[in-house]
Amino acid sequence: MPICFARRSSATSQIDVIQAAYAVDADTLAEAEALVMGEPRGVFASRGAMCEPETHGNWAHAVIRRAAAFGVTGAARVSGLRS
Repeated sequence: MPICFARRSSATSQIDVIQAAYAVDADTLAEAEALVMGEPRGVFASRGAMCEPETHGNWAHAVIRRAAAFGVTGAARVSGLRS
């Protein structure tokens, strides 16, 4: 599924700034990838929040697609998800 964001730029110099705003933080990408590639399980804690694969799966796939389209910023610090 392609990602399409409707934004208008009045100058080509703004394109990089706009695309950078959609880049995904490396920690967020690592968390999304761990959720998608992890073993099936019920509710679990991740970075201080409760997650559930069925509910957060769509979010994780969207994050991965956004990272592919707009890139990744920072270095990953996530050490893994805790059950």
